[in-house]
Amino acid sequence: MNEKLEFIRGIVRPIISLSFVAIVGWMTYKEFVDPKDILAITGMIVAFHFGERAALKGGNNGKA
Repeated sequence: MNEKLEFIRGIVRPIISLSFVAIVGWMTYKEFVDPKDILAITGMIVAFHFGERAALKGGNNGKA
């Protein structure tokens, strides 16, 4: 049971991050939003996801 929970926890954040990027890309393509307005927020979400993942895999307990 614990392995299933860890698997689910491991895939939730990437799915949310990639979905957000896809939705923002689609909204920009359809010209619902200006890319300049949403670029900073999208960049922060993606950087947080990959930065935290790299820190956790680095073996230094999440410390820089």
